[in-house]
Amino acid sequence: MRTVVAIVLGVLLVAARQVPAHAETRLTVGAGGLVPFGDLGDVTDPSARAVIRLEFQPVNAIGQSSPLAYTVHVAYSDLSLDSQVKDLLIAAGEDTEPYLLEVGAGIRVHSRVAPFFLTGGAAYARYLPGGAGGDENGVDLHGGLGFLFPAGIVVLEAEATGHAVILDEDDLQFLAVTLGVALPF
Repeated sequence: MRTVVAIVLGVLLVAARQVPAHAETRLTVGAGGLVPFGDLGDVTDPSARAVIRLEFQPVNAIGQSSPLAYTVHVAYSDLSLDSQVKDLLIAAGEDTEPYLLEVGAGIRVHSRVAPFFLTGGAAYARYLPGGAGGDENGVDLHGGLGFLFPAGIVVLEAEATGHAVILDEDDLQFLAVTLGVALPF
C-alpha cells in the first residue's frame, strides 16, 4: 500500500512540474466617454476618452486563474469645453484645448462564475484646463465594475468607473465608460 501511495504521489509531483505556472496577460485598447460632474461639469461637456491597459492575472500550476489581477494603464481624455466657456476663452485669446492624462495602476477582482469584475486603483493625473492657467498635477482615485466577453482569440470588455481627481488647485469628478478589445498573450 505504501508503495502505491508513493508511486501516485511521485506521478502527481512529476505531472505538476510539467505544467508551468504562468499568468494570463492581456493588452487592452479601449475608447469611450467621460461624463463630468461638479466643477468639471460646469465647464466641460461629455468628452472622448482613450485607454491602453496591461493586465496580469496569475495562474497556478494546474491552470486556475486567480480572481485577483493587477493592471497598469494610460488614459487620455480630450475634454470638450462647454460652448459658452469656449466662446469666452476665444474672445480672450486663450487656450481652448483642455485635456486630462492619467498614468496609473490598480487591481481587478474577477468573478469565478460570471464574466464580471470589480476594479479600483490610483493614477498620476495631469490636467490642462482651458484658459491661461497652466497644467495641474494630482492623484486620480477610481473604482468601478465591468464585464468581459470572450470572442474567439480576443476578449471584449465594457467598464464603467467613477473618478475623484485631487489636483493642486481643483478637484475633478467624472464617470468614465470604456469599451475595449483585449488581446491575450
